[in-house]
Formats: sequence, C-alpha cells, structure tokens
Amino acid sequence: MSNDNIIEKNAHFNWIENLLNDQNSKYFAIFFDNKLQGSVYFNINQQNECFWGIYLDERSSAIISSLSAYIFLEFLINTMSIQKIFSSVKKNNSQALNFNKNFGFEIFKDDEEYCYLKLSKEVWENSKKSRLLKPIKRYLDKIEYYFE
Repeated sequence: MSNDNIIEKNAHFNWIENLLNDQNSKYFAIFFDNKLQGSVYFNINQQNECFWGIYLDERSSAIISSLSAYIFLEFLINTMSIQKIFSSVKKNNSQALNFNKNFGFEIFKDDEEYCYLKLSKEVWENSKKSRLLKPIKRYLDKIEYYFE
C-alpha cells in the first residue's frame, strides 16, 4: 500500500467511480460467508502486464488469504492472459513480502521504502507445483467461487 493516510469516505467513493470508467483497471471485494475479507485490484498496461495489489483483513484466516491470492493470480495469468504481474510491498512488511514470495513473486528492485516484485507466467506455472501451493489448488477444487 502506498498511502498510510486515512482516506475520507467521499474521496474513496470518487476513486471507485473513476475505476468503473477505467477499462484497464479492475477492483474486487473479497467476501467469505458474506463477510468482507479484503480486496484486490489490478491495472493492465498495453504490454499485457499488470500491477496488482491484494489487501486482506488481518483477521482473515491463512486459507482465505491464500485461496484469494491463488484465484486472482490464476485469473490474471490464465484467463486475462497476463504475462507479468508487478507489485510493491513496504520493506518493513515482512509478512506481505513472504506471502508474495510464497506465490512465486521475486524482488527485482528496491528503494529505501519499498521492494518491487514481479511474477511471470512461467514462474507462476512452476510455483503452482510447489509443496506450498499444491494443497491450495486441491482445496480450491472443492469450493465454489465466482466474480461479480
């Protein structure tokens, strides 16, 4: 997240309204048992690459967090045909850095405040075979999910 400031309600609604008109950006709320768990957004550029962010409630279970990330990465790479996904994580957020690395993201650059990560389609396909992600895929095959 690039902004630590509290965002006023009207400013947030204006931002969402702008997203609705932007064909390259998408924003999704993540619900489980009718409870908001977090959100994910992505912005696709003309090179068919995208920048994404996933934000999950700290009270969300590890399985909900992992399933959400897996579903959206799979959607971006295999449904939207994205070749590379980029993300940024604050350096002091070791939990988010490790979470991203578990899904195959690699740090390609950093500065004083952020690590910049990328995930290619090839790395994603290999990461899905890892001991960590295989159980997520098996669990995913047993549940129902959809995009609205």
